[in-house]
Amino acid sequence: MGPFEIVTIVVVGLAMLAIAGYLIYNKVSGKGGGCDCGCSSCPHCAACNAAKRKRHTKK
Repeated sequence: MGPFEIVTIVVVGLAMLAIAGYLIYNKVSGKGGGCDCGCSSCPHCAACNAAKRKRHTKK
């Protein structure tokens, strides 16, 4: 394994960790969706208890 392969593996690994960290940060900080529970982009948002409470309290 030459130096080019090693550098490529390290760079790809660091990029994957950076992307995962960014996604986790957005999820934890609440920037990942429109509802308070952070699941508005989820296809199962209608089943989320926090989304149901939010819909019922807005009326």
